[in-house]
Amino acid sequence: MLTACFQKQISRLADTRPDSELSKPSKGTSEMWKIIGLAAALMVTLPAYASQEIEAAAAASRGKPVVAERRLHKPEELVSICMRDERYRYTIKFPSANKKFMECGYINAQGEMVIQPWFEEIRAFAANGLALAKENWKWGYINTQGEWVIPPMFGELRDFADNGLAAASESGKYGYINIQGKWVIQPMFRNAYDFTANGLARVRENGKYGYINAQGKWVIPPRFEYAYDFADNSLAIVKESGKYGYINAQGERVTPPKFEYANDFAANGLALVEESGKYGYINAQGEWVIRPMFRDASGFTANGLARVKENGKTGYINAQGEWVIQPKFQSAFAFAANGLAAVEENGKDGYINAKGEWAIPPRFEGAWNFTANDLAIAKENGKRGFISAQGEWVIPPRFEEAHPFNANGSAFVKENGKYGYINLSGQTIASYDTVCGINVLKNGKGIIIWPENTTEEQICAEQKRR
Repeated sequence: MLTACFQKQISRLADTRPDSELSKPSKGTSEMWKIIGLAAALMVTLPAYASQEIEAAAAASRGKPVVAERRLHKPEELVSICMRDERYRYTIKFPSANKKFMECGYINAQGEMVIQPWFEEIRAFAANGLALAKENWKWGYINTQGEWVIPPMFGELRDFADNGLAAASESGKYGYINIQGKWVIQPMFRNAYDFTANGLARVRENGKYGYINAQGKWVIPPRFEYAYDFADNSLAIVKESGKYGYINAQGERVTPPKFEYANDFAANGLALVEESGKYGYINAQGEWVIRPMFRDASGFTANGLARVKENGKTGYINAQGEWVIQPKFQSAFAFAANGLAAVEENGKDGYINAKGEWAIPPRFEGAWNFTANDLAIAKENGKRGFISAQGEWVIPPRFEEAHPFNANGSAFVKENGKYGYINLSGQTIASYDTVCGINVLKNGKGIIIWPENTTEEQICAEQKRR
Protein backbone atom coordinates (compact mmCIF):
# COMPACT_ATOMS: atom_id res chain seq x y z
CA MET A 1 0.00 0.00 0.00
CA LEU A 2 1.03 3.61 -0.39
CA THR A 3 3.36 5.25 2.10
CA ALA A 4 4.32 8.89 2.38
CA CYS A 5 7.74 8.02 1.03
CA PHE A 6 6.08 6.38 -1.97
CA GLN A 7 3.87 9.45 -2.40
CA LYS A 8 6.98 11.55 -2.73
CA GLN A 9 8.00 9.52 -5.74
CA ILE A 10 4.60 9.61 -7.43
CA SER A 11 3.95 13.31 -6.82
CA ARG A 12 7.36 14.25 -8.18
CA LEU A 13 7.54 11.65 -10.97
CA ALA A 14 7.51 14.25 -13.74
CA ASP A 15 10.32 16.22 -12.14
CA THR A 16 14.06 15.74 -12.24
CA ARG A 17 14.53 15.52 -8.51
CA PRO A 18 17.78 13.67 -7.71
CA ASP A 19 17.39 10.10 -6.55
CA SER A 20 19.11 10.98 -3.29
CA GLU A 21 16.12 13.13 -2.41
CA LEU A 22 13.67 10.26 -2.78
CA SER A 23 13.11 7.77 -0.01
CA LYS A 24 12.64 4.14 -0.85
CA PRO A 25 9.09 2.81 -0.46
CA SER A 26 8.60 0.85 2.73
CA LYS A 27 7.65 -2.81 2.92
CA GLY A 28 4.31 -3.43 1.29
CA THR A 29 4.77 -1.10 -1.67
CA SER A 30 6.78 -3.45 -3.89
CA GLU A 31 3.64 -4.99 -5.38
CA MET A 32 2.29 -1.53 -6.13
CA TRP A 33 5.52 -0.60 -7.84
CA LYS A 34 5.15 -3.64 -10.09
CA ILE A 35 1.65 -2.60 -11.12
CA ILE A 36 2.44 1.07 -11.73
CA GLY A 37 5.98 0.85 -13.00
CA LEU A 38 5.95 -2.12 -15.34
CA ALA A 39 3.87 -0.40 -18.01
CA ALA A 40 6.53 2.26 -18.44
CA ALA A 41 9.39 -0.23 -18.24
CA LEU A 42 7.85 -2.58 -20.76
CA MET A 43 7.28 0.22 -23.22
CA VAL A 44 10.98 0.02 -24.02
CA THR A 45 11.31 -3.75 -23.95
CA LEU A 46 8.34 -5.09 -25.86
CA PRO A 47 9.18 -7.27 -28.86
CA ALA A 48 8.97 -6.70 -32.60
CA TYR A 49 9.74 -8.57 -35.79
CA ALA A 50 13.31 -9.45 -36.62
CA SER A 51 13.40 -10.38 -40.29
CA GLN A 52 14.78 -7.94 -42.86
CA GLU A 53 12.89 -9.78 -45.58
CA ILE A 54 9.58 -9.38 -43.79
CA GLU A 55 10.28 -5.70 -43.21
CA ALA A 56 10.97 -5.23 -46.91
CA ALA A 57 7.35 -6.06 -47.71
CA ALA A 58 6.28 -2.89 -45.90
CA ALA A 59 9.22 -0.71 -46.93
CA ALA A 60 7.53 0.87 -49.92
CA SER A 61 4.82 2.39 -47.78
CA ARG A 62 7.12 3.65 -45.07
CA GLY A 63 8.27 6.93 -46.54
CA LYS A 64 5.83 8.43 -44.05
CA PRO A 65 3.43 6.97 -41.50
CA VAL A 66 0.39 5.25 -42.98
CA VAL A 67 -3.04 5.56 -41.41
CA ALA A 68 -5.64 2.81 -41.70
CA GLU A 69 -8.54 3.81 -43.94
CA ARG A 70 -7.43 7.47 -43.85
CA ARG A 71 -10.36 8.34 -41.63
CA LEU A 72 -10.35 10.77 -38.74
CA HIS A 73 -9.75 9.29 -35.33
CA LYS A 74 -10.52 10.87 -31.98
CA PRO A 75 -7.43 11.20 -29.79
CA GLU A 76 -9.04 9.22 -26.99
CA GLU A 77 -9.61 6.28 -29.36
CA LEU A 78 -5.95 5.59 -29.99
CA VAL A 79 -3.74 3.18 -28.07
CA SER A 80 0.02 3.58 -28.35
CA ILE A 81 2.12 0.48 -29.03
CA CYS A 82 5.89 0.10 -29.26
CA MET A 83 7.81 -2.67 -30.97
CA ARG A 84 11.45 -3.64 -30.50
CA ASP A 85 13.56 -4.58 -33.48
CA GLU A 86 15.67 -7.47 -32.20
CA ARG A 87 18.13 -7.23 -35.09
CA TYR A 88 19.87 -4.31 -33.42
CA ARG A 89 19.65 -5.39 -29.82
CA TYR A 90 23.16 -6.81 -29.63
CA THR A 91 24.83 -5.39 -32.74
CA ILE A 92 24.69 -1.68 -32.03
CA LYS A 93 24.60 0.39 -28.88
CA PHE A 94 23.01 3.50 -30.33
CA PRO A 95 20.70 2.90 -33.31
CA SER A 96 21.19 5.23 -36.26
CA ALA A 97 18.37 7.01 -38.04
CA ASN A 98 17.82 4.13 -40.45
CA LYS A 99 18.15 1.43 -37.76
CA LYS A 100 15.42 2.04 -35.21
CA PHE A 101 15.71 0.01 -32.01
CA MET A 102 12.12 0.93 -31.09
CA GLU A 103 9.26 1.35 -33.52
CA CYS A 104 6.06 2.88 -32.18
CA GLY A 105 2.60 3.52 -33.57
CA TYR A 106 -1.09 3.47 -32.65
CA ILE A 107 -3.96 1.01 -32.82
CA ASN A 108 -7.66 1.62 -32.21
CA ALA A 109 -10.08 -0.16 -29.88
CA GLN A 110 -10.81 -2.73 -32.60
CA GLY A 111 -7.17 -3.77 -32.76
CA GLU A 112 -6.64 -2.16 -36.17
CA MET A 113 -3.32 -0.54 -36.96
CA VAL A 114 -4.20 3.14 -37.28
CA ILE A 115 -0.73 4.65 -37.49
CA GLN A 116 2.01 2.23 -38.42
CA PRO A 117 4.93 1.81 -36.00
CA TRP A 118 7.34 4.14 -37.72
CA PHE A 119 8.35 6.39 -34.84
CA GLU A 120 11.20 5.81 -32.42
CA GLU A 121 9.15 7.01 -29.47
CA ILE A 122 5.63 8.34 -28.98
CA ARG A 123 3.37 9.71 -26.28
CA ALA A 124 -0.39 9.56 -25.77
CA PHE A 125 -2.51 12.03 -27.72
CA ALA A 126 -3.43 15.19 -25.83
CA ALA A 127 -6.86 16.86 -25.84
CA ASN A 128 -5.71 19.15 -28.66
CA GLY A 129 -5.38 16.14 -30.95
CA LEU A 130 -1.57 16.19 -31.04
CA ALA A 131 0.92 13.64 -29.79
CA LEU A 132 4.64 13.87 -29.22
CA ALA A 133 6.61 11.66 -31.59
CA LYS A 134 10.30 11.06 -32.19
CA GLU A 135 12.09 10.39 -35.45
CA ASN A 136 15.80 10.49 -36.22
CA TRP A 137 16.43 11.31 -32.56
CA LYS A 138 14.32 14.48 -32.76
CA TRP A 139 10.88 15.26 -31.35
CA GLY A 140 7.89 16.83 -33.05
CA TYR A 141 4.08 16.61 -33.03
CA ILE A 142 1.79 14.45 -35.11
CA ASN A 143 -1.98 14.49 -35.59
CA THR A 144 -4.33 11.52 -35.42
CA GLN A 145 -3.60 10.85 -39.09
CA GLY A 146 0.06 10.29 -38.27
CA GLU A 147 1.07 13.43 -40.16
CA TRP A 148 3.70 15.81 -38.87
CA VAL A 149 2.10 19.03 -37.64
CA ILE A 150 5.40 20.26 -36.27
CA PRO A 151 8.35 18.41 -37.85
CA PRO A 152 10.80 16.51 -35.61
CA MET A 153 13.51 19.06 -34.95
CA PHE A 154 13.75 19.37 -31.15
CA GLY A 155 16.03 17.53 -28.75
CA GLU A 156 13.34 17.49 -26.05
CA LEU A 157 9.71 18.51 -26.20
CA ARG A 158 6.73 18.75 -23.86
CA ASP A 159 2.97 18.98 -24.36
CA PHE A 160 1.37 22.36 -24.97
CA ALA A 161 0.12 24.22 -21.91
CA ASP A 162 -3.22 26.03 -21.81
CA ASN A 163 -1.51 29.26 -22.94
CA GLY A 164 -0.47 27.58 -26.20
CA LEU A 165 3.23 27.29 -25.39
CA ALA A 166 5.32 24.15 -25.11
CA ALA A 167 8.80 23.74 -23.64
CA ALA A 168 11.33 22.58 -26.24
CA SER A 169 15.09 22.25 -26.49
CA GLU A 170 17.63 22.95 -29.19
CA SER A 171 21.36 22.37 -28.86
CA GLY A 172 20.95 21.58 -25.19
CA LYS A 173 19.06 24.78 -24.32
CA TYR A 174 15.35 25.11 -23.53
CA GLY A 175 12.81 27.68 -24.64
CA TYR A 176 9.13 27.72 -25.66
CA ILE A 177 7.41 27.28 -29.02
CA ASN A 178 3.88 28.01 -30.24
CA ILE A 179 1.52 25.72 -32.12
CA GLN A 180 3.25 26.68 -35.39
CA GLY A 181 6.56 25.42 -34.03
CA LYS A 182 8.03 28.93 -33.86
CA TRP A 183 10.16 30.11 -30.98
CA VAL A 184 8.24 32.50 -28.72
CA ILE A 185 10.84 32.35 -25.97
CA GLN A 186 14.27 31.66 -27.37
CA PRO A 187 16.16 28.58 -26.08
CA MET A 188 18.35 29.95 -23.29
CA PHE A 189 17.58 27.84 -20.20
CA ARG A 190 19.20 24.69 -18.86
CA ASN A 191 15.76 23.19 -18.37
CA ALA A 192 12.15 24.32 -18.69
CA TYR A 193 8.74 23.05 -17.60
CA ASP A 194 5.07 23.67 -18.38
CA PHE A 195 3.28 26.95 -17.74
CA THR A 196 0.73 26.65 -14.94
CA ALA A 197 -2.66 28.31 -14.45
CA ASN A 198 -1.12 31.45 -12.91
CA GLY A 199 0.87 32.09 -16.09
CA LEU A 200 4.28 31.15 -14.69
CA ALA A 201 6.71 28.42 -15.70
CA ARG A 202 9.69 27.16 -13.74
CA VAL A 203 13.02 27.13 -15.51
CA ARG A 204 16.60 26.41 -14.60
CA GLU A 205 19.54 28.69 -15.28
CA ASN A 206 23.09 28.46 -13.93
CA GLY A 207 22.10 25.62 -11.63
CA LYS A 208 19.26 27.52 -9.96
CA TYR A 209 15.49 27.50 -10.47
CA GLY A 210 13.16 30.45 -10.93
CA TYR A 211 9.94 31.37 -12.73
CA ILE A 212 9.22 33.28 -15.94
CA ASN A 213 6.10 34.66 -17.60
CA ALA A 214 4.84 33.97 -21.13
CA GLN A 215 7.08 36.73 -22.46
CA GLY A 216 10.16 34.99 -21.08
CA LYS A 217 10.74 37.64 -18.41
CA TRP A 218 11.87 36.72 -14.94
CA VAL A 219 9.05 37.09 -12.43
CA ILE A 220 10.93 35.20 -9.71
CA PRO A 221 14.70 35.21 -10.36
CA PRO A 222 16.55 31.86 -10.21
CA ARG A 223 17.68 31.39 -6.63
CA PHE A 224 16.34 27.98 -5.58
CA GLU A 225 18.18 24.66 -5.41
CA TYR A 226 15.01 23.09 -6.74
CA ALA A 227 11.46 24.23 -7.41
CA TYR A 228 8.10 22.74 -8.31
CA ASP A 229 5.15 23.99 -10.32
CA PHE A 230 2.66 26.35 -8.73
CA ALA A 231 -0.37 24.54 -7.34
CA ASP A 232 -4.00 25.60 -7.66
CA ASN A 233 -3.67 27.82 -4.58
CA SER A 234 -0.82 29.73 -6.30
CA LEU A 235 1.80 28.42 -3.88
CA ALA A 236 4.88 26.54 -4.99
CA ILE A 237 7.25 24.25 -3.11
CA VAL A 238 10.88 25.34 -3.31
CA LYS A 239 14.14 24.08 -1.88
CA GLU A 240 16.74 26.27 -0.22
CA SER A 241 19.70 25.17 1.88
CA GLY A 242 18.55 21.58 1.67
CA LYS A 243 15.08 22.26 3.11
CA TYR A 244 11.63 22.78 1.59
CA GLY A 245 9.24 25.68 2.00
CA TYR A 246 6.55 27.56 0.09
CA ILE A 247 6.50 30.77 -1.93
CA ASN A 248 3.70 32.79 -3.54
CA ALA A 249 3.51 34.01 -7.14
CA GLN A 250 5.54 37.09 -6.24
CA GLY A 251 8.39 34.93 -4.97
CA GLU A 252 7.75 35.86 -1.35
CA ARG A 253 8.29 33.24 1.33
CA VAL A 254 5.01 32.06 2.76
CA THR A 255 6.67 29.35 4.81
CA PRO A 256 10.42 29.37 5.50
CA PRO A 257 12.37 26.43 4.07
CA LYS A 258 12.56 24.15 7.11
CA PHE A 259 10.97 20.85 6.09
CA GLU A 260 12.62 17.62 4.95
CA TYR A 261 9.60 16.98 2.73
CA ALA A 262 6.64 19.10 1.65
CA ASN A 263 3.52 18.29 -0.33
CA ASP A 264 0.98 20.52 -2.10
CA PHE A 265 -1.94 21.84 -0.10
CA ALA A 266 -5.12 19.77 -0.13
CA ALA A 267 -8.60 21.18 -0.73
CA ASN A 268 -9.04 21.68 3.03
CA GLY A 269 -6.04 24.02 3.10
CA LEU A 270 -3.63 21.64 4.84
CA ALA A 271 -0.34 20.33 3.51
CA LEU A 272 1.60 17.24 4.56
CA VAL A 273 5.16 18.07 5.63
CA GLU A 274 8.00 16.26 7.36
CA GLU A 275 10.13 17.63 10.18
CA SER A 276 12.73 15.69 12.17
CA GLY A 277 11.57 12.44 10.60
CA LYS A 278 7.92 12.84 11.59
CA TYR A 279 4.93 13.89 9.48
CA GLY A 280 2.35 16.53 10.32
CA TYR A 281 0.14 19.11 8.65
CA ILE A 282 0.43 22.89 8.27
CA ASN A 283 -1.87 25.63 6.99
CA ALA A 284 -1.03 28.12 4.25
CA GLN A 285 0.57 30.41 6.82
CA GLY A 286 3.03 27.68 7.76
CA GLU A 287 1.44 27.11 11.18
CA TRP A 288 1.14 23.63 12.62
CA VAL A 289 -2.45 22.42 12.60
CA ILE A 290 -1.52 18.82 13.35
CA ARG A 291 1.88 18.51 14.99
CA PRO A 292 4.44 16.15 13.39
CA MET A 293 3.86 12.86 15.19
CA PHE A 294 3.42 10.20 12.50
CA ARG A 295 6.08 7.96 11.02
CA ASP A 296 4.11 7.72 7.80
CA ALA A 297 1.22 9.72 6.36
CA SER A 298 -0.62 10.84 3.21
CA GLY A 299 -2.26 14.09 2.21
CA PHE A 300 -5.93 14.77 2.87
CA THR A 301 -8.38 13.51 0.27
CA ALA A 302 -11.69 14.99 -0.89
CA ASN A 303 -13.63 13.38 1.97
CA GLY A 304 -11.50 15.24 4.53
CA LEU A 305 -9.57 12.22 5.77
CA ALA A 306 -5.84 11.51 5.73
CA ARG A 307 -4.16 8.13 5.98
CA VAL A 308 -1.57 7.96 8.79
CA LYS A 309 0.38 5.22 10.53
CA GLU A 310 0.93 4.82 14.25
CA ASN A 311 2.69 1.97 16.03
CA GLY A 312 2.86 -0.03 12.83
CA LYS A 313 -0.88 0.18 12.10
CA THR A 314 -2.71 2.45 9.66
CA GLY A 315 -5.87 4.49 10.20
CA TYR A 316 -7.42 7.79 9.18
CA ILE A 317 -7.65 11.20 10.85
CA ASN A 318 -9.69 14.36 10.21
CA ALA A 319 -8.45 17.93 9.81
CA GLN A 320 -8.33 18.33 13.60
CA GLY A 321 -5.99 15.36 13.92
CA GLU A 322 -8.67 13.20 15.54
CA TRP A 323 -8.98 9.51 14.75
CA VAL A 324 -12.02 8.87 12.58
CA ILE A 325 -10.95 5.32 11.73
CA GLN A 326 -8.70 3.78 14.33
CA PRO A 327 -5.25 2.50 13.27
CA LYS A 328 -5.89 -1.22 12.87
CA PHE A 329 -4.90 -2.04 9.31
CA GLN A 330 -1.64 -3.62 8.27
CA SER A 331 -1.55 -1.34 5.23
CA ALA A 332 -3.93 1.03 3.48
CA PHE A 333 -4.41 3.40 0.59
CA ALA A 334 -5.71 6.94 0.79
CA PHE A 335 -9.38 7.22 -0.14
CA ALA A 336 -10.19 7.17 -3.85
CA ALA A 337 -12.61 9.54 -5.56
CA ASN A 338 -15.47 7.05 -5.19
CA GLY A 339 -15.15 7.19 -1.41
CA LEU A 340 -13.55 3.77 -0.92
CA ALA A 341 -10.06 2.86 0.25
CA ALA A 342 -8.23 -0.42 -0.19
CA VAL A 343 -6.94 -1.75 3.13
CA GLU A 344 -5.32 -4.91 4.47
CA GLU A 345 -6.45 -6.69 7.61
CA ASN A 346 -5.27 -10.11 8.82
CA GLY A 347 -3.48 -10.74 5.54
CA LYS A 348 -6.50 -10.11 3.30
CA ASP A 349 -7.43 -6.99 1.33
CA GLY A 350 -10.81 -5.31 1.03
CA TYR A 351 -12.37 -1.85 0.86
CA ILE A 352 -13.78 0.45 3.53
CA ASN A 353 -15.93 3.59 3.39
CA ALA A 354 -15.29 6.88 5.20
CA LYS A 355 -16.89 5.48 8.36
CA GLY A 356 -14.47 2.58 8.45
CA GLU A 357 -17.18 0.10 7.53
CA TRP A 358 -16.47 -2.72 5.11
CA ALA A 359 -17.89 -1.85 1.71
CA ILE A 360 -16.17 -4.91 0.22
CA PRO A 361 -15.09 -7.45 2.84
CA PRO A 362 -11.42 -8.48 2.93
CA ARG A 363 -11.18 -11.54 0.71
CA PHE A 364 -8.49 -10.66 -1.83
CA GLU A 365 -4.82 -11.56 -1.92
CA GLY A 366 -4.17 -8.04 -3.15
CA ALA A 367 -6.30 -4.98 -3.86
CA TRP A 368 -5.60 -1.57 -5.34
CA ASN A 369 -7.58 1.65 -5.31
CA PHE A 370 -10.42 2.43 -7.68
CA THR A 371 -9.61 4.65 -10.65
CA ALA A 372 -11.67 7.15 -12.66
CA ASN A 373 -13.68 4.46 -14.45
CA ASP A 374 -14.74 3.03 -11.05
CA LEU A 375 -12.84 -0.21 -11.55
CA ALA A 376 -10.15 -1.56 -9.27
CA ILE A 377 -7.52 -4.25 -9.72
CA ALA A 378 -7.82 -7.14 -7.28
CA LYS A 379 -5.97 -10.42 -6.92
CA GLU A 380 -7.44 -13.85 -6.27
CA ASN A 381 -5.83 -17.30 -6.58
CA GLY A 382 -2.65 -15.69 -7.86
CA LYS A 383 -4.34 -13.89 -10.76
CA ARG A 384 -5.48 -10.29 -11.22
CA GLY A 385 -8.77 -8.97 -12.53
CA PHE A 386 -11.02 -5.92 -12.22
CA ILE A 387 -13.87 -5.46 -9.75
CA SER A 388 -16.74 -2.95 -9.43
CA ALA A 389 -17.45 -0.77 -6.39
CA GLN A 390 -19.85 -3.50 -5.28
CA GLY A 391 -17.00 -6.00 -5.18
CA GLU A 392 -18.22 -7.99 -8.18
CA TRP A 393 -15.84 -9.24 -10.82
CA VAL A 394 -16.30 -7.15 -13.97
CA ILE A 395 -13.31 -8.82 -15.59
CA PRO A 396 -12.50 -12.12 -13.86
CA PRO A 397 -9.00 -12.68 -12.46
CA ARG A 398 -7.07 -14.28 -15.27
CA PHE A 399 -3.99 -12.05 -15.63
CA GLU A 400 -0.50 -12.51 -14.27
CA GLU A 401 -0.13 -8.74 -14.42
CA ALA A 402 -2.66 -5.94 -14.84
CA HIS A 403 -2.44 -2.18 -15.00
CA PRO A 404 -5.18 0.44 -14.52
CA PHE A 405 -7.33 1.41 -17.48
CA ASN A 406 -6.26 4.44 -19.47
CA ALA A 407 -8.55 7.26 -20.54
CA ASN A 408 -8.91 5.53 -23.93
CA GLY A 409 -10.49 2.51 -22.26
CA SER A 410 -7.55 0.16 -22.65
CA ALA A 411 -5.50 -1.62 -20.02
CA PHE A 412 -2.09 -3.24 -20.33
CA VAL A 413 -2.07 -6.84 -19.09
CA LYS A 414 -0.15 -10.09 -19.16
CA GLU A 415 -2.12 -13.27 -19.81
CA ASN A 416 -0.71 -16.75 -20.34
CA GLY A 417 2.77 -15.28 -20.50
CA LYS A 418 1.90 -12.76 -23.24
CA TYR A 419 1.56 -9.01 -22.93
CA GLY A 420 -1.24 -7.10 -24.60
CA TYR A 421 -4.17 -4.73 -24.25
CA ILE A 422 -7.79 -5.33 -23.24
CA ASN A 423 -10.91 -3.17 -23.38
CA LEU A 424 -13.40 -2.46 -20.60
CA SER A 425 -15.22 -5.69 -21.40
CA GLY A 426 -12.05 -7.71 -20.89
CA GLN A 427 -11.73 -8.52 -24.58
CA THR A 428 -8.24 -8.58 -26.05
CA ILE A 429 -7.54 -5.63 -28.35
CA ALA A 430 -4.01 -6.61 -29.30
CA SER A 431 -1.25 -8.84 -27.98
CA TYR A 432 2.44 -9.46 -28.54
CA ASP A 433 3.41 -12.93 -29.71
CA THR A 434 6.28 -14.89 -31.26
CA VAL A 435 5.95 -16.81 -34.51
CA CYS A 436 8.85 -19.06 -35.56
CA GLY A 437 11.22 -16.91 -33.55
CA ILE A 438 9.86 -13.64 -34.95
CA ASN A 439 8.02 -11.21 -32.67
CA VAL A 440 4.69 -9.94 -33.96
CA LEU A 441 1.62 -7.96 -32.90
CA LYS A 442 -1.80 -9.63 -33.22
CA ASN A 443 -5.32 -8.27 -32.92
CA GLY A 444 -8.01 -9.77 -30.70
CA LYS A 445 -8.84 -12.37 -33.35
CA GLY A 446 -5.26 -13.63 -33.43
CA ILE A 447 -4.54 -12.08 -36.83
CA ILE A 448 -1.10 -10.53 -37.29
CA ILE A 449 -1.38 -6.77 -37.75
CA TRP A 450 2.36 -6.08 -37.64
CA PRO A 451 4.38 -6.80 -39.67
CA GLU A 452 1.58 -5.85 -42.01
CA ASN A 453 0.28 -7.99 -44.86
CA THR A 454 1.82 -11.19 -43.59
CA THR A 455 0.71 -14.49 -42.03
CA GLU A 456 2.24 -17.03 -39.67
CA GLU A 457 2.82 -19.37 -42.60
CA GLN A 458 4.72 -16.71 -44.52
CA ILE A 459 6.86 -15.85 -41.52
CA CYS A 460 7.74 -19.48 -40.82
CA ALA A 461 8.47 -20.15 -44.50
CA GLU A 462 10.75 -17.12 -44.62
CA GLN A 463 12.55 -18.24 -41.49
CA LYS A 464 13.15 -21.70 -42.99
CA ARG A 465 14.68 -20.13 -46.10
CA ARG A 466 17.04 -18.18 -43.88
